[in-house]
Amino acid sequence: MMLVLLIMILLMCLGVWLILIMRVANSNGHIRTLRSTFQEELIKEQQFTSLENLIRNTALERESLGRVLVAKDDVASVIESVESLGNKTGLRLTVELVGVENIPDTKNDTRELLTLSLQTAGTWNGTMYFLSLIEGMPYKVSVTSMDFEKVTLPEGEATKKILKGEWKGTIRVVMVKEK
Repeated sequence: MMLVLLIMILLMCLGVWLILIMRVANSNGHIRTLRSTFQEELIKEQQFTSLENLIRNTALERESLGRVLVAKDDVASVIESVESLGNKTGLRLTVELVGVENIPDTKNDTRELLTLSLQTAGTWNGTMYFLSLIEGMPYKVSVTSMDFEKVTLPEGEATKKILKGEWKGTIRVVMVKEK
């Protein structure tokens, strides 16, 4: 009788042991699933952080891309910027002509050309510096023509507008503008 009781206790212990092993196995499967899900979420978080950093680090470049074209209501500020560049370089600058025309040979309904004809007077270095600043403006700028001449007036004939030894010039600048 004692032997039967011991066998029954042994079988019960064995049954409890099997139940515990099955629960641990199920727990391991659940843990593996959680670990896999956690790793996937961690990768997504790293990609998101990387994308946020890329957006933050390229903000200036993206902003400048939007400024390649002169905005349709921004012509006056572009002219003021050009005049400011002339002052910065020490040139006497006159905006002789401002023109807006369709882009030739295209059927572009959203863009047109803004043309500025500029008269300059000042030193050669100031003139070249002015040209480099114009070309460095945050727009698509083309200098389509330039004409410079060194002033050689006799001593008594210098005027307020142009002094002897200065360079006078005509510069034509074209920019693409939104309609």
